[in-house]
Amino acid sequence: MELTSVGRVVATGEPFEVPCVQVFRIRDGRIVLFRDYVGAGALPAPDPA
Repeated sequence: MELTSVGRVVATGEPFEVPCVQVFRIRDGRIVLFRDYVGAGALPAPDPA
């Protein structure tokens, strides 16, 4: 599943959107694996303060 996580940096109030991919493996109707991959390069740089 592809999605976009939306948030706001607490320290600066700057909004951001980060692309994500979630992978599910389902066996016999149950989720047996879940992985969440985040496009970390799209995250705002940390505040050096």
